[in-house]
Amino acid sequence: MLRRLSIAVVLALAGTSAGAQADLPGTGQTASRSAWVRATSCSRSEHKAVFYGRMLHRSEGQRMWMCFTLLERGENGRYAPVEAPSLKRWRKSKPGVKAFGYKQRVRGLSPDSAYRARVDYRWYDADGTLDRKARHGSGVWSQSGPLPNLRARVTGSSATELTGQRRYTVRLGNVGEAAAEGAKLRFAVEGASSETKTVSYVAAHDFQNVSFRAPACTSSVTAEADPGDELNETVETDNSQHLSCAQVPAY
Repeated sequence: MLRRLSIAVVLALAGTSAGAQADLPGTGQTASRSAWVRATSCSRSEHKAVFYGRMLHRSEGQRMWMCFTLLERGENGRYAPVEAPSLKRWRKSKPGVKAFGYKQRVRGLSPDSAYRARVDYRWYDADGTLDRKARHGSGVWSQSGPLPNLRARVTGSSATELTGQRRYTVRLGNVGEAAAEGAKLRFAVEGASSETKTVSYVAAHDFQNVSFRAPACTSSVTAEADPGDELNETVETDNSQHLSCAQVPAY
């Protein structure tokens, strides 16, 4: 039998007239997919979490729909839907917007359990014809045990033997109470390059320095830990740093 859960809606964010490469909230990066979902904030003490889904239009005049499902990990390790009537409703964009986002808060989470959000997406043309559908899932949020908390910080750049190329150093710090394994670190020079590396292990209250070779900065750079929201962290909104070229230390 599915367990029933108290659900509350926080905020529906209508799409704007921004271009299709819309900014991801709080990260300084752009979406590489037409739809995604992630956990943006969670509270163990209050037994609640907030998931944010976003989708980009595929053609002019489309209307976008999304529907959230909360999944809970069972004793067999598999995730199954939680009975939550308030989540069965489709959230719909206004016609003509280019990006549509929606925040969904869930409350009443059980201690010692783990959750993730699944979102179904629909794109409808102006005449009501279904153009495409997709489904994506968020990272896992656990209600028990210590967690890592990753932060990426650009610590410097230096010249290389190649003209126009620099070596950037990024510190991947873990201020959480648990080690992080297989953490991904993304570094991007705006308008020029983007690269993601995997750091095998970062102990609690420790850090690893990671170097990237990339074009010289002309506008800004961004460093982000766990860009795909794959790891469960104490705080999910402090992973990234966005700097102008003048703010990047040189050595």
